[in-house]
Amino acid sequence: MQLKPPGVLYTFTINRNPWGSQGEPDYGIGVLSFPNFSDVRLVGRLNEIDPEPNVGDLYGLTFDRSAGGLPRPTLVKWAST
Repeated sequence: MQLKPPGVLYTFTINRNPWGSQGEPDYGIGVLSFPNFSDVRLVGRLNEIDPEPNVGDLYGLTFDRSAGGLPRPTLVKWAST
């Protein structure tokens, strides 16, 4: 079975402190759940935190590059079509 978006924002946190001199001062990390796939959860960075997300919001998943060039899972607000 293939896991398909959207996922449901299960929980999140907003970090207000940079982790280093090159770090972003404010960013969010969220956990997505997939109701049709029990016990499947994915963690990623929220692409937007303004306005602050709500638990239950729908998100898709993309991969961006981190400052070190590694792939980084990014949660993107789902736009229904």
